[in-house]
Amino acid sequence: MLKIITILLLFVSTVNTKTAELTIIINNISNNNGVIIIGICDSKDNFPKKPFIRKSISIKNGIAKIVLKDIKYGELAISIIHDENNNGKLDFHFYGPPKEKTAASNNASSFFGPPSWEDAKFIINKSIIKHKISM
Repeated sequence: MLKIITILLLFVSTVNTKTAELTIIINNISNNNGVIIIGICDSKDNFPKKPFIRKSISIKNGIAKIVLKDIKYGELAISIIHDENNNGKLDFHFYGPPKEKTAASNNASSFFGPPSWEDAKFIINKSIIKHKISM
């Protein structure tokens, strides 16, 4: 009996899970060198260093675009790196600040370090979401 209840609960939970198609458009990219790296986080504890989605996107005419499907409803935040030398990471000057440009969802700004989760988070609550970010 316990097995049947468990199976029913799993079935109901998967049927009620809503997902969205998330389009991310990054514009005002200073050049077409390298790639844009996006990281998508679903909690304050993981933002921006432990994304559950990490993708590299090519740049064309100062714009990068990606469409992600099956994104679960909830709060997310996006971090962006313009990886100009295409080495897969954010490079820093020897005296501290990044050499490459960064950005975040909601165009959240930062002065020392990454923007806060509170400034960068947004809600996925409908089936199609378009999010624009400027570098």
